[in-house]
Amino acid sequence: MKVMTNMFAGVVVGMALAAVASADDGKLRFLGDFESGHIGKNGTSHDGFYVATLPDPQSGNEFLHSDESDFGPTTNADTRVVRSEAIGGETVLPRSGQYFLRSEVYRTKSYLELNGYTKNRPRSKIYMSNDSLRIEFDQEGFVGFSIYVPKNFENELGVKDHRGESMLYVMNTNSTRTLVNLGVWVQGSNTEAHWYVRTWTSSTSTDEATAAEQMIDLGPVRPDIGKWTDFVFRYRFNPFSVATNPATKGIPNSRNQLYEGNRGILQVWKAEGSADQNGNRTMALKIDKVNQPLGLVPPATDGIKHMWRIYKYGWLANPTTLTHPVWFGFDEIRQGLVERDGTSFADVAPGGKPCTSGCGTVAETKPKPPTSLAVD
Repeated sequence: MKVMTNMFAGVVVGMALAAVASADDGKLRFLGDFESGHIGKNGTSHDGFYVATLPDPQSGNEFLHSDESDFGPTTNADTRVVRSEAIGGETVLPRSGQYFLRSEVYRTKSYLELNGYTKNRPRSKIYMSNDSLRIEFDQEGFVGFSIYVPKNFENELGVKDHRGESMLYVMNTNSTRTLVNLGVWVQGSNTEAHWYVRTWTSSTSTDEATAAEQMIDLGPVRPDIGKWTDFVFRYRFNPFSVATNPATKGIPNSRNQLYEGNRGILQVWKAEGSADQNGNRTMALKIDKVNQPLGLVPPATDGIKHMWRIYKYGWLANPTTLTHPVWFGFDEIRQGLVERDGTSFADVAPGGKPCTSGCGTVAETKPKPPTSLAVD
């Protein structure tokens, strides 16, 4: 681990990606179950993330980030691997196995370095930034993970829109090219936080600033407090409705490649209800978008990366009702592509439960979305 006081260094390319060693883990490209007991070297296929976080306690603008192996239970990082954690009067245990990742952000710390010394926005994250772990546009894949919401979770009522968000999962190519994210916040007339997925779609730009944004309500956080909540995302990002080569069409900074139309996919399953003796809950299909334009124009160079984080970007710029730091747990991260790796829903589902609807290729009959799906 590096303790730094200078500007954020560029990502160092890690070792070549290898296949996941354990056949029990299915057809995966990446496994982040934290059973190594720490964060592995960035680019390795088991627990190999880049980490950007702060030490506790912090001195001045001190920060931690590294692509080397560390961030285990004995470290003082705000994002680290642990066996258990006492938080808010409860002891949190892993979703499965012996370890999980805990992460925390504070309103009283300096996050200037992690924001390039431009803004002080609380954030702490792990991400699959190595080139060997990035994925291309127009490739179908699955990613699964589990998030723990502690019993002392507070609804942010100081500002009731996405400015009060705690962002928890992101797929993007860089900070101006977000494709999809997952977060929790209180919206509009609601009095409690909900889970929200936001997407950005544009067939004319590689950047999100001019893209069409959609916000999808997955329901209240309250039933998930004090539980591990599993998520599975099935995705393929392609924003075109007809066959298009964005470079020959003159779209700036775009890739010179022909993409067929109406191939985008975004399906999201979320765990609901009570847990069985193994911690498994019913996986409910919450978002069902198949064979339609989704995402941004593929950029000329960067591939898509996965990121798990607590990013409370509006905390210091807006009123707040929160009385303590924001804490979440993460576990059982699994990712792979359908064509390259043979990955399916069952391979990435944290509980290992089989999918019951809409989990195959796009040639299958598209499942009917639940009637509770709300789109703002």
